[in-house]
Parts: sequence; structure tokens; C-alpha cells
Amino acid sequence: MSLEEETKRLQELIGGLTVLEAVRSKPGGLFIQLSNQTRLFVDARPDGTLELSVTGGNGWQDEA
Repeated sequence: MSLEEETKRLQELIGGLTVLEAVRSKPGGLFIQLSNQTRLFVDARPDGTLELSVTGGNGWQDEA
């Protein structure tokens, strides 16, 4: 998937949501909790790129 496709997909996932919490989780890391319980984790990598993980949200089920 291209960067443009990933950007569009992320915009579709989080468009219209409210940020409930934003916390620096560790040096170079950021945790963002959205109003539908989606969690974004952003990490700065040593090569200067960013790694983004998206978890949770309405309709998602956490495994026990």
C-alpha cells in the first residue's frame, strides 16, 4: 500500500472523531486515544521515519 493510500485509509478511520487523550508514552513515542476508543501509537524510529499503529475502535473486539 502506498503512503497516499495509507493516508486516505487513516483519514477514513479517524475523520470526525475527537481526541480524548494524547500522552508521550516514551521518548520518541506518542499515544492518542480517540472518542470511539481507537488508539493510535506513533513511534519515531532511529532512521528518522515514523511507525504508526492503529488499534481498537467501535466494532473491534479485544481478545481476552
